[in-house]
Amino acid sequence: MPVSPIRAVIFDLDDTLLDTSHAMREALTHLGRTLPALHGETPEALSAAHQRILLTLDPDVFAGRLSGVQARARRFELLLREYGDEQTDGTETALLYRTAYRAAMREVAGAAKLMDVLRARGLRIGVLTNYLREVQLESLEAIALSGHVDALVTVSDAPPKPDPRAYAAVLDALGVQASEALMVGDSWENDVLGAQRAGLRTCWLNRFGAVRPAGSEGAAEIAELGEVVEFLDAIAVPDSL
Repeated sequence: MPVSPIRAVIFDLDDTLLDTSHAMREALTHLGRTLPALHGETPEALSAAHQRILLTLDPDVFAGRLSGVQARARRFELLLREYGDEQTDGTETALLYRTAYRAAMREVAGAAKLMDVLRARGLRIGVLTNYLREVQLESLEAIALSGHVDALVTVSDAPPKPDPRAYAAVLDALGVQASEALMVGDSWENDVLGAQRAGLRTCWLNRFGAVRPAGSEGAAEIAELGEVVEFLDAIAVPDSL
């Protein structure tokens, strides 16, 4: 059976195009220096607690029960309570965090260069992300990538990954079939397994050298974004086919 050529590349955003881990770490480190309740806490401990609370609030964000601003305030209210501070306002803490986070925002190395190469090859570019449109559009603009993207699909537009409707939504927005698309992202469940179940080809971005999970021998593994070009070259369909 002939293999379809790739016509579109779809990216996750957080820790795929945006170096979210760096920005979060810098912002939490700032809070640790600023708020008495967090003095002496390591960035690793703060990051673990922050991530756990973030995941507990995500369902309410995805369902529209909390806005991004409300979720952020609630997140830091819960974080401060874990460290014994029930007085400091969550909204004010969220503003401190967000200011430091924005200052630390940067692209994952090679993101803009890769998009330039993909655009020069005539490929469509999509972003499929499990967070709110207003927040993720701001993130793309902050790292100067919004102008490269043909379609942005968020949880404001479709159910979150790995729901098959998420991949269907971005494919529809790009005007391509699943067999014509490549999904690139750092989440094994969302960007590899979920995308493969939806019929897309996949590249798992493993920047930090994590142990490869079992269950998907068909997924390519890359350590940096520039390797996407090598993958596309390797699977290119000859003109004669």
